[in-house]
Amino acid sequence: MEKIMQDRDRILNVSEHSQKVVRAIYGTESVQKALEMAKLQEPYAIEEQIEICEVPAPPMKELQRGELIKEKMRAYGLEAEMDPVGNVIARYKGSCSEAPVCVITAHLDTVFGEEVEIKVRRKEGRLYAPGISDDTRGLASMLQVIRCLVSNNIKTQGDILFVATVGEEAEGDLRGVKTFLYFRNSY
Repeated sequence: MEKIMQDRDRILNVSEHSQKVVRAIYGTESVQKALEMAKLQEPYAIEEQIEICEVPAPPMKELQRGELIKEKMRAYGLEAEMDPVGNVIARYKGSCSEAPVCVITAHLDTVFGEEVEIKVRRKEGRLYAPGISDDTRGLASMLQVIRCLVSNNIKTQGDILFVATVGEEAEGDLRGVKTFLYFRNSY
């Protein structure tokens, strides 16, 4: 692992200070427990990805999937709300209101229209379905991060905002992320 981190830092030109901070965070007991939890929960995360994928979310019609994500965020311990355009936003509270805010985002919609049947199939250890990886994997991963943070009581300085956005595909014109960025100071 050390060699991989060194290569990554060299390639990305990560400052020495940043390298030290990441190593310090990575070495904490709570973060190690969270990473172990993530590995153990991977089968659950895949089942959740399938569940999310099978909820239709064609462009401009993401409400049903948004409601599912909002309820899951709440079930995992965060307050979650839907903004006026349909983005689902939850906050993991940090200890310092002056610290930078981290945003983790994934989009709710798929490029597939309402007429496309979305039923996930398994074949030889792989999942097949329209939209199974775009962006249902991102949504499932975001939920997994929430579970790991909350379950392991990870302390952060800054807040972490989890945002499931609408309108990434087709005529959506990135309306969700644009709205989020425009109103970011009100979240």
